Amino acid sequence: FVVRLLLVHGAWNYNRLSKLILYFFYKNITLYLIQFWFALFSGFSGQPIFERWTIGLYNVIFTIIPPFVLGLLDKDVSATSRMKRPTLYVLSQCGEGFNTKVIGGFLPLSIFWCGCSMLSWRHTCRSSGCG
Repeated sequence: FVVRLLLVHGAWNYNRLSKLILYFFYKNITLYLIQFWFALFSGFSGQPIFERWTIGLYNVIFTIIPPFVLGLLDKDVSATSRMKRPTLYVLSQCGEGFNTKVIGGFLPLSIFWCGCSMLSWRHTCRSSGCG
């Protein structure tokens, strides 16, 4: 019982938690860097880029749906394979899913998508005359 709990469910839990923590960093960095860059473009006028209800909706949708789907569907290796090969647990012990190298890969990704969002916003505003 304990071996299955550790080798199978422990490894799955570690993988899910690692992905969720990285996802929440990505989600929040993306949201707030967009707001910061908008403040730079608007001269720190205090005008919000998003209404309060849209920020709340963003947080509710992107906080509930991805963990739910990840919890249901994410099984990188089947339970029988994990029980047959206990060496697969070593990746969890070594911290392969969550370390500074992995975090360092997600930060530039969120900054890149913030830049894409702001450039598309600037292009839309220039072409429609709102900016």
